[in-house]
Amino acid sequence: MHSPSTPAISRGCRASPRPEAFREAGLGIIAVGNAGVGGLMLGWTLDSFAGKAGLEAAAVEGQRAYHRPIEPGLHLMVTRFGATMYFALAGSREHAEAFVKAVVDSQAARQ
Repeated sequence: MHSPSTPAISRGCRASPRPEAFREAGLGIIAVGNAGVGGLMLGWTLDSFAGKAGLEAAAVEGQRAYHRPIEPGLHLMVTRFGATMYFALAGSREHAEAFVKAVVDSQAARQ
């Protein structure tokens, strides 16, 4: 058994996955964060920040999203609903879009 202070690397876990692992294994991550500000303010801020961060506008199921390839085989897609932001990281743009589509579908089912 390991102690909580044992570094993950010594337990056989990589500290950070290789970008190729996302593509090769079909891995993806979705992270959710609440901005703590109103949706209108977050929308304006995200729109302003996206261009400066090299994110290009995209639409997924009619939902505004932003996409950026981080490096070959690693894609970031960002969208928001109200004051909640969703970050999808995957090995291909299509896989990242699939994560965002799942968020869009989930939000639509709640309304």
